[in-house]
Amino acid sequence: MNHLVLPLILKRMGPWFLVLAAIVMLSCMGCGTIITRYVSPNWTPPEPSLPRIYSGTVFDFRCFLHPEMHDTQGIGVFCLVDVPFSFIADTVILPLTIYEQIKYGSYSTGK
Repeated sequence: MNHLVLPLILKRMGPWFLVLAAIVMLSCMGCGTIITRYVSPNWTPPEPSLPRIYSGTVFDFRCFLHPEMHDTQGIGVFCLVDVPFSFIADTVILPLTIYEQIKYGSYSTGK
């Protein structure tokens, strides 16, 4: 019975379901990068350390592989989907993150 639910939703919503899905996916572009760079100036990673260079990409992989460390149970697949977008965003800001990595080092929990 559950396998019939998605086709029913697609049939009722038609193209709007695809538009909504696209909006959700586009709004998540580079989320790992945004979380590690801009969410909070006092943000500390749940891991012992996180490099500033490609921090969003690393965060996404860790979120997918170890969701218990991030309080993200159930969204591991979204973290994996976000990897290419975070990779692109991290590449765009690479000159800045190289400078910050040299000057400040990795993000650290202080442990």
